[in-house]
Amino acid sequence: MPRQRGIKDFRLGLGPLLCCVLLSLWTACGGGSGGGSAPPPQTYTVTFLAGTGGNLTGSTTQTVVAGGSATAVTAVPAPGYVFTGWNGTGFASTGGNPLTVSNVTSNLTLTATFTQQTFTVTFLPGTGGSLTGSATQTVAYGGSATAVTAVPATGYTFSGWSGTGFTSTRTNPLTVSNVTANLTATFTQQTFTVSFLPGTGGSLTGSTTQTVTYGGAATAVTAVPATDYTFSGWS
Repeated sequence: MPRQRGIKDFRLGLGPLLCCVLLSLWTACGGGSGGGSAPPPQTYTVTFLAGTGGNLTGSTTQTVVAGGSATAVTAVPAPGYVFTGWNGTGFASTGGNPLTVSNVTSNLTLTATFTQQTFTVTFLPGTGGSLTGSATQTVAYGGSATAVTAVPATGYTFSGWSGTGFTSTRTNPLTVSNVTANLTATFTQQTFTVSFLPGTGGSLTGSTTQTVTYGGAATAVTAVPATDYTFSGWS
């Protein structure tokens, strides 16, 4: 009788122990409401790079949760350059600036591209002249155009170069440095002063001092002899 009771007591003690072991194993395997912690969310790295001719402002390397958005980054062109867009593998090119990348689902490397700024320098002949040299030139920012010469037509004189944002000059031929605008060559029609003087023994009617353009005509002037004088000619 004592032996049977001992066995019974052993069995009764073994039951709770087995329950504890099984519960521990179940918990360790993720069972029950007290399961293990959830895996960390997927993240991706978004890298922003600046191409030649500019730099960036903002965070250029960002870790973004899947489906999230990177904070804005701005492409800043250097003097003489213009921003032309963003591009990268698996990314639709865009000219958005600043750029905010949304719905990130992979690692991305995006490069801001810049293009050197150029100007078209057009040399125009004003009325009364022509030009020799290349009249239309494409010049890089801060560069120089090749020399152009203003050639006045007969009866005209060259009076200078003028243009928006350009300091007028009479240099001829002209080589323009640090180009920023179009230029125009201007010409002035040549004029002459015609003066009519009465000699002794007479007077004049009409405009005695006249400004006449090259090849033009002065208005009529009449010589009127005084009493006892006759008109003998102009010299």
